Amino acid sequence: MNILWLCPDVPGRTAFGGDFDIRVRLEEAHAVGHRIHLLAYHRHPVDAETQQRVAALTTSRLLVNRRRRVHQLFGLRPYSARNRCDRQGKAYVQDVARNVPVDVAILEHTQMGSFAPILRRHKIPFILRLHNLETRYFRSQAQAAPDLRRRAGYWIESLRLGPFERRLVRDADCVVTVAPDEADAVASWARQVRWLPVAFGEAQAASWRPGRDLVCVFTGSMDLAVNERAALWFAEQVLPRLRASIPEARFQVVGRRPSPRLQAAAQRLGFLVTGEVPSVDPYIQAASHVVVPMPREAGIKIKLLEALSHGALVVTTPACADAAGVTAEREVLAADGAQEMADAIISSHQDPATARRVATAGHGFFQAHNTRATAGQAFLATLQPYAPEAV
Repeated sequence: MNILWLCPDVPGRTAFGGDFDIRVRLEEAHAVGHRIHLLAYHRHPVDAETQQRVAALTTSRLLVNRRRRVHQLFGLRPYSARNRCDRQGKAYVQDVARNVPVDVAILEHTQMGSFAPILRRHKIPFILRLHNLETRYFRSQAQAAPDLRRRAGYWIESLRLGPFERRLVRDADCVVTVAPDEADAVASWARQVRWLPVAFGEAQAASWRPGRDLVCVFTGSMDLAVNERAALWFAEQVLPRLRASIPEARFQVVGRRPSPRLQAAAQRLGFLVTGEVPSVDPYIQAASHVVVPMPREAGIKIKLLEALSHGALVVTTPACADAAGVTAEREVLAADGAQEMADAIISSHQDPATARRVATAGHGFFQAHNTRATAGQAFLATLQPYAPEAV
């Protein structure tokens, strides 16, 4: 197959999250002989190793420097989509469409939606990979933003994204989501929709052990408002309830760029904020519980999959559990309010048999859905209807 692959960022620059998911699918498609024509954008220089990796996987490629342009902030189209559709990109897509018998195009993310009209003009079917429902994501960012300027910016972008995202979903031949409940959300708009689990990596040795001190760990980039809000909520609302029953209970926030507000809270309430670390793995492996106290926003929480990959005992909200496709009380523990979450943590700490059962089931879920092999094979199955012999 000839695949025209359109990416908002150069794949393979990091080893986690959506970037790793794209890299795995590129490698799986290349491994079975598909010819890939890649357009990808970048804001920072692409190192030689990444360039070589991309070149080895693709038949042709164009990596475009994505510049910030103030005029793109204005208008009806979303900024995130306008910023990734320039003359160079359009020329490359049109050139490939004219000169290569493209069997299918893949649009990674709503951000690449401005290329959809070109694909339709050339009668190229396309698969839309939704890494988030962007309208939902920007709304959640607006709610968590600490100042009026950012709240307004996120709200405006969410309003632009609403109609743009719906049109794009309706226009796609197949929509592939990262979260099962997002597949349900767009089912009435889309011609065809399916849930394709994120490829996260390989399952690690199960880390949960009985008899540990009560240590709750939260991971993530702390410069994201939704992460900071979740960490502060847990520290202010759940941690005191834990310490009322288990005085030695500890809380660790592991992630880059913590704000002065979060660091001040850590001093006041007595919990650890690490800042950027070489790897979060040692913290997850030493935790009694990995907490993901997030409301439902968009996509899935990579931190939840990361914890499951280690066989950690995860405590999250029912909404986050639904987004990841895991079952509350079977593969994770789930609770909505502060007291309910504290109760779930304390009872599981005092009941090692239940804790082990849930952690083991969560590890098994990850192995069945989110390893490189399982997610990669599911993606190849999604491509199959567009193979020339299948048409």
